[in-house]
Amino acid sequence: MPKSKYTKRADGRYMTTITVNKKRKYIYGATAEEVDEKIVEIKHQKNNGMEINDENLSFKQWAERWLDLYKKDISLSTLDMYKDNLRLYIYPQIGNMLLKSIKEHHVMKLLNDMSEHKRAREISLLTIKQILEKAADNNYVVKNVVKHIKLNKHIAKEKTPLTNDNISKINELAKTDNRAFLILFIIYTRSSQRRNSSVKI
Repeated sequence: MPKSKYTKRADGRYMTTITVNKKRKYIYGATAEEVDEKIVEIKHQKNNGMEINDENLSFKQWAERWLDLYKKDISLSTLDMYKDNLRLYIYPQIGNMLLKSIKEHHVMKLLNDMSEHKRAREISLLTIKQILEKAADNNYVVKNVVKHIKLNKHIAKEKTPLTNDNISKINELAKTDNRAFLILFIIYTRSSQRRNSSVKI
């Protein structure tokens, strides 16, 4: 087997260093090919005028880079979904935080504040998970701190059946309000369906 051009560490990962903006940068990868890919990515960032500063990289800076690098081939509607969610919900709370400083409790607060926006809340968690996962893959953070966060599934409230008193009031109201008459029609139609379905032949 030919010797790799990169240093193999005790933990099995490959490592090399490159100089970016007169600063030494350490690159790690599970394989030599992964190190190659990361070097190409960094060169791409530099050639496109992206700021490469691991120490002071904010969540928003990395999220914008993540969109540019990893979401190029998705549909415009899906891309707009990510951008809108970031702009409306995520950036206001953690956008300006240093990427490396974000903890699980910061994201939990963000999600708790979104309890009234269930679908947007799900998208926010999905988006943050993807962003931090790629940040970990690129060694910008040690680990994805939200990897194990799960949202509680919405449990529908138990339906309370109408009482005879409720139905009597709707009957009275139906004399003057067509909307109440429509409600009665639905009630009696469903009652009839239930009775018919219980008949054994």
